[in-house]
Amino acid sequence: MYFVKAYAELILAEDFCNGVPYGNTVGTVVTYTDPITNKDGLTLAAARLDTALTLATGTDAFSLNIHYTLEVAKAR
Repeated sequence: MYFVKAYAELILAEDFCNGVPYGNTVGTVVTYTDPITNKDGLTLAAARLDTALTLATGTDAFSLNIHYTLEVAKAR
Protein backbone atom coordinates (compact mmCIF):
# COMPACT_ATOMS: atom_id res chain seq x y z
CA MET A 1 0.00 0.00 0.00
CA TYR A 2 2.97 2.31 0.45
CA PHE A 3 3.63 1.90 -3.27
CA VAL A 4 0.06 2.78 -4.19
CA LYS A 5 0.08 5.90 -2.04
CA ALA A 6 3.53 6.95 -3.28
CA TYR A 7 2.52 6.41 -6.91
CA ALA A 8 -0.60 8.56 -6.41
CA GLU A 9 1.57 11.27 -4.85
CA LEU A 10 3.97 11.08 -7.81
CA ILE A 11 1.12 11.50 -10.30
CA LEU A 12 -0.35 14.43 -8.37
CA ALA A 13 3.05 16.15 -8.20
CA GLU A 14 3.88 15.54 -11.86
CA ASP A 15 0.54 16.18 -13.55
CA PHE A 16 -1.10 18.96 -11.57
CA CYS A 17 -0.16 22.53 -10.75
CA ASN A 18 1.47 23.62 -7.52
CA GLY A 19 -0.83 23.88 -4.55
CA VAL A 20 -2.27 20.37 -4.33
CA PRO A 21 -3.42 19.48 -0.80
CA TYR A 22 -2.57 15.94 0.23
CA GLY A 23 -4.79 14.01 2.60
CA ASN A 24 -4.65 11.27 5.16
CA THR A 25 -7.51 9.19 6.54
CA VAL A 26 -7.50 7.90 10.11
CA GLY A 27 -10.56 5.77 10.73
CA THR A 28 -13.28 7.75 9.02
CA VAL A 29 -11.74 11.21 9.52
CA VAL A 30 -10.04 12.77 6.50
CA THR A 31 -7.46 15.49 7.14
CA TYR A 32 -5.75 17.55 4.46
CA THR A 33 -2.41 19.31 4.45
CA ASP A 34 -1.97 22.87 3.36
CA PRO A 35 -1.41 23.02 -0.41
CA ILE A 36 2.19 22.07 -1.18
CA THR A 37 4.49 22.58 -4.15
CA ASN A 38 5.27 19.95 -6.75
CA LYS A 39 8.81 19.62 -5.37
CA ASP A 40 7.47 18.92 -1.89
CA GLY A 41 5.01 16.41 -3.35
CA LEU A 42 7.85 14.54 -5.01
CA THR A 43 9.80 14.61 -1.74
CA LEU A 44 6.76 13.17 0.06
CA ALA A 45 6.46 10.37 -2.52
CA ALA A 46 10.20 9.60 -2.28
CA ALA A 47 9.96 9.30 1.49
CA ARG A 48 7.00 6.94 1.16
CA LEU A 49 8.94 4.82 -1.35
CA ASP A 50 11.91 4.72 1.04
CA THR A 51 9.60 3.36 3.73
CA ALA A 52 8.26 0.73 1.33
CA LEU A 53 11.78 -0.30 0.31
CA THR A 54 12.73 -0.68 3.97
CA LEU A 55 9.77 -2.98 4.57
CA ALA A 56 10.09 -5.02 1.35
CA THR A 57 12.54 -7.64 2.59
CA GLY A 58 11.10 -10.88 1.17
CA THR A 59 13.24 -13.13 -0.97
CA ASP A 60 10.59 -15.03 -2.94
CA ALA A 61 9.89 -14.12 -6.57
CA PHE A 62 6.80 -12.04 -5.83
CA SER A 63 8.54 -10.03 -3.11
CA LEU A 64 11.51 -9.38 -5.38
CA ASN A 65 9.17 -8.11 -8.11
CA ILE A 66 7.61 -5.71 -5.60
CA HIS A 67 11.08 -4.55 -4.55
CA TYR A 68 12.10 -3.96 -8.18
CA THR A 69 8.87 -2.05 -8.83
CA LEU A 70 9.60 0.18 -5.86
CA GLU A 71 13.12 0.84 -7.13
CA VAL A 72 11.82 1.83 -10.57
CA ALA A 73 9.27 4.19 -9.00
CA LYS A 74 12.00 5.69 -6.81
CA ALA A 75 14.25 6.24 -9.84
CA ARG A 76 11.42 8.04 -11.58
